[in-house]
Amino acid sequence: MWKWKSVLVLSLAAVLTAGLCGSIPAVAGESASTITIVDSAGRVVELPYPLERVVVINPPVAEVMLALGVADSVVGTTGSVAKKLELGVFSDTLQVARSAHGEPDLEKIIELSPQAVITYGTHPAIDIQQLADALAPAGIAVVGIDAYKLDTLYRDILTLGMLFEKLPDAAELIVFFQNALEAVEEKVGQVAGEGPRVYAEQHGDNAYGPGSEWDEIIGMAGGINIFADAPMPYFEADPEVVLERNPQVVLKDTRRTPPMGYGVTDPEPIKAYIDELVARPGWDALDAVQNGKVYVISTSIGSGPRKIFMVPYLAKIFHPELEIDPEALLSTYHETFLGVEHWGIFVYPTP
Repeated sequence: MWKWKSVLVLSLAAVLTAGLCGSIPAVAGESASTITIVDSAGRVVELPYPLERVVVINPPVAEVMLALGVADSVVGTTGSVAKKLELGVFSDTLQVARSAHGEPDLEKIIELSPQAVITYGTHPAIDIQQLADALAPAGIAVVGIDAYKLDTLYRDILTLGMLFEKLPDAAELIVFFQNALEAVEEKVGQVAGEGPRVYAEQHGDNAYGPGSEWDEIIGMAGGINIFADAPMPYFEADPEVVLERNPQVVLKDTRRTPPMGYGVTDPEPIKAYIDELVARPGWDALDAVQNGKVYVISTSIGSGPRKIFMVPYLAKIFHPELEIDPEALLSTYHETFLGVEHWGIFVYPTP
């Protein structure tokens, strides 16, 4: 149903291409070509075109590249990419760093002779200019592409589509994402009255306030963040205020504890984690706890491109009566775009 929009998205891609590129690459002939883009860090970067041999530092870009069908262009990556089961195509790729935020081995990168290194553009743990300066003498370009922020995700997908000469595939992926969001938006818009009061908390126990992506996603899914009036996006919430505002739904962002996400099938550690969570002083009186509305969100959909799917999952939690099947949407993405089997625990309990 969504493929008819590809022409529209390709038109958008052409417009964005004109805005992102200082020069349109010449693809005809055998002479070397280049493309100039503005990356996620706002840096003007000239790169070989099309890219065919790259080192990818960050998992979100590796995932998008797999979805675009250019996984074989990755000659080096990090442990954060290689350990993801859904990105198993990269499991045997040479690792140039233990993690996406770790210090990369410059000698390994130089030995691989990539055309470019793709890292995060705006992540606070990454000093992109320092990496670029270190690799410049070897003639290796460094480009920052986030691919994990909702407000720039489509732009990043299009950028990668341009760099690897895969704009039609980029358009197809964006259309799928956009249709999923539009369907939820339409159904949520038909719900009468206000949505449930929601308390959302990071894996580090800070609450999500205005300006955070989770606050935005809660609103898109038809919920009301009880800390929408907070002075900052992330903060340590006063436990007494949480009790006073009495959320009807509690959302907990996780990382490694408890184990959940793609490839995880055992719910028992997650149940134990929720038991510990609701044992906080006074939480037995919360509407969310009394009604079994405390949910744990896996990092599989709590970060990266799959953050898109948090919207339908949360919409189903907030409005169970809506005909939304988030599991089916995520399954289609896994099987159609990543080419992997759909299995795992992504939200618990399952809405």
